[in-house]
Amino acid sequence: MYNHVTQEKCSFCLEKKQHIQNFRYLCNDCFQLLRPAKLKTNCLVSLYEYTAELRYILLQAKTCGDKFAISCLVELVSKNIYTQLLLEQADFIMPAPSSLWSRLRGKTDFTWFLVRALAQKNNLERLYPQRSFYWNWNKRSKLERSGYYPLESFHSPSKRYTVLLVDDVITTGHTLHMVGRSISAYYRILYLTLANSRNYLKGDKKR
Repeated sequence: MYNHVTQEKCSFCLEKKQHIQNFRYLCNDCFQLLRPAKLKTNCLVSLYEYTAELRYILLQAKTCGDKFAISCLVELVSKNIYTQLLLEQADFIMPAPSSLWSRLRGKTDFTWFLVRALAQKNNLERLYPQRSFYWNWNKRSKLERSGYYPLESFHSPSKRYTVLLVDDVITTGHTLHMVGRSISAYYRILYLTLANSRNYLKGDKKR
């Protein structure tokens, strides 16, 4: 699928190895460690499974604010064929809000950087969720299994304009579901996440 031509330092293994064509920040060996996600529907797409390798890069981006890790993840999302297919359908793009819990701990809002890059590259106008969502204290990954939102929650009827709602990891589906519901009267909504937690799929199957 990709040709291997460049020789630069990898953001994950930190070694100078052969890179995938058009990828500046991830070597071929580390790219092969990533597992494509099975979570793909007409409205909701996750690109990768939330494995230890991807978690490491995401933590570098969010906890350390590592610009190379951020750039690496932006590349993984923006150059994925599924991302491009969703962007072709979108009129607007919106980042999922970060929690107050994350911001107080000084974490970088990676989703904001991702949406900015996608908007600039694809000439899309950015929209933002209601301010009240940014005051949510709860870290959604600690929610009980009963709080998971099934895939049916993300069905979006046809509207005149389409919004692509973007998040880093879908854990319970709560944030995407609530933000999507708040604008569903006005827009058709597509959902894109970098990764899906294995617990989300387990939670959905148990409903």
